[in-house]
Amino acid sequence: MDAPERYMLVVKYPKNRDFVPVWFPFEVWLPSHEIPEGNYFEWDKAVEMRARLIDMHPENTYMLMPVVADPI
Repeated sequence: MDAPERYMLVVKYPKNRDFVPVWFPFEVWLPSHEIPEGNYFEWDKAVEMRARLIDMHPENTYMLMPVVADPI
């Protein structure tokens, strides 16, 4: 059985050259029981989280990166 594809949010800060994983307390937007292990989201939730980040911090560049992860 293949593992499902999930997505990780990555950010490029204005003074950085590289994209890095977004690690922050998701409890701000999601109840803790809705946060997937490893912070890997299904497509719809990842798009929603990216839109929220762009609204809050438009100076940063955000991207969704596909990750093969164990089932959530």
